[in-house]
Amino acid sequence: MDPAEFIKCELVPKLVSDGKLSFDGDAAIKSCEASKLGEDGTFMRTLCYRVKVELFSVKSGLTHRVCLVIKLTPPNTPLEFYETGNYAQLFENEFISYNTVLPLLQGLDIFYPKYFYSSQAPQKEIIVLSDFTDEGWAVAKPVTNLSLENILASEDSMHMIADVMN
Repeated sequence: MDPAEFIKCELVPKLVSDGKLSFDGDAAIKSCEASKLGEDGTFMRTLCYRVKVELFSVKSGLTHRVCLVIKLTPPNTPLEFYETGNYAQLFENEFISYNTVLPLLQGLDIFYPKYFYSSQAPQKEIIVLSDFTDEGWAVAKPVTNLSLENILASEDSMHMIADVMN
């Protein structure tokens, strides 16, 4: 099954039925759209999708929009590539970060996506997070194409600082 179809037809309905995606305790899916991230040529080893889910309350009739980022291990990844690519470790590190480390830092003024769900089934790992771009946040663009002069000036500065410190 295509990953976008899996997200829309299986994963999101399961999250709603399990109560992981809810706003009124009695939500149903009104609509669900999934679009692949990284179509701009960004290289990612995982498949990432931006998912917009519109829920409605059966009781009140109110609607609520939830924006998610869902990361998946690519389907049909050859075992050798999966193992040498450390996919299981990548997802385990994120799982530990969102479930163990970040809750300890809740009192600090830091922002991170909300964690909804993860699965660590080998070669079928999944992590579901809130899409913080919906709240105006963005990942910084990588800085590239520094001139040789900038690099050398930075390197010279580090040597001067080291000389002063000694």
